[in-house]
Amino acid sequence: MSDIPKTIKDGKVAVVVSRGFGASFSASMLDPDNQERALFDPTIVALVQQGATWDKIRQAAELLYGSEVILATAVSRLEVVWLPEGTSFLISEYDGAEYIVSEDDLNYKA
Repeated sequence: MSDIPKTIKDGKVAVVVSRGFGASFSASMLDPDNQERALFDPTIVALVQQGATWDKIRQAAELLYGSEVILATAVSRLEVVWLPEGTSFLISEYDGAEYIVSEDDLNYKA
């Protein structure tokens, strides 16, 4: 979605991911549109970068996305990853720990 607000700095886009095990950050949004928006959300990005408390991030997410927000992941596990603008990627998740996989990370080609 091109209308999603993003934090862009020096040609790179901020993406929020959860590094720890438990509930993943992107899966904490029940609506798929909100999953994508939350990954890039400038408010969430800023709060994570500031080291905001769990309550502060949860409250902001609820204001932005409504009561559907689960946000069961621990805030200390949230991290901002910077990707070059235009990078195609997906979020891979294992037991709540999220990893970014880009086209450059793919090993096989048919």
